[in-house]
Amino acid sequence: TNVGGGYVNGRNEFVAPIAGTYMFSVSASSLNGVANLEFALNDQGLSQTTFTRDGLSPHSNNVILELSTGDAVSVKAMTNCEMYGTAPLNTFTGFLIQ
Repeated sequence: TNVGGGYVNGRNEFVAPIAGTYMFSVSASSLNGVANLEFALNDQGLSQTTFTRDGLSPHSNNVILELSTGDAVSVKAMTNCEMYGTAPLNTFTGFLIQ
């Protein structure tokens, strides 16, 4: 669902409809056991996380951000990362804390 309309499907990013504190989570499955993911704020890298496990495996990470109205948050797959499938195997979620 897209309660509040902040997720922009064509750009695969969340755009804050109001300023506040938000929590975002990413969950992904990789084919080669490596998930190299990066949260980005307004296309600038924030937090890069690399998970390594044998075979097909799920990976997840969270971040809490102070956003201004119009700030855009996304998750990017970095080098050496072979993602597997679509939702529900790979998800990007977020919500307003306050």
